[in-house]
Amino acid sequence: MGGTTTKPGVVAGPEGLMLQGDQRVSLSGGQSLLVRRSAAQAEVAERTGLGLASENSGAGGVSEAGETLTLVDARGVARLTIRVTADATSIELGPGSVRLALEGDLSIDARRVSLHAREHLAVSSGGDVTTHAEDTITQSAKRQHLTATLGDISVAANDDVRVEGERIRMNC
Repeated sequence: MGGTTTKPGVVAGPEGLMLQGDQRVSLSGGQSLLVRRSAAQAEVAERTGLGLASENSGAGGVSEAGETLTLVDARGVARLTIRVTADATSIELGPGSVRLALEGDLSIDARRVSLHAREHLAVSSGGDVTTHAEDTITQSAKRQHLTATLGDISVAANDDVRVEGERIRMNC
């Protein structure tokens, strides 16, 4: 199961072109793409001639240390880094703002989702916002404000409605 070498560090095989060791690919605008294999993965690639999975690599042919794919801008700043290990995949975005725009729907499906903003988090919609949970929704903050800019605020429960506070002011 040998591969055909097309360029130094590039092997052609049944899985397509496979990179061996660290590779830098020049892109337009002075950008570059850096593919960094762990030492163990580079050794597997060299031994098999294809960079395919072996008994010494983790799930999917990725070694324990994993592989890194980094997109670097013309100044040498890492803008996008993708790390793949046997346990996880991480996507890291470099300095500056990031904008995700699409015409269609965006759906995220995961066992758990955690979202954290270090300074401010804003969620807005040009239409309705629906929040639903099969179990409990818990909100906590130093202060909370609930305002209906036009119309009523409705509270419904199939059991008791409890309002607790030091003082409860109504129509003040």
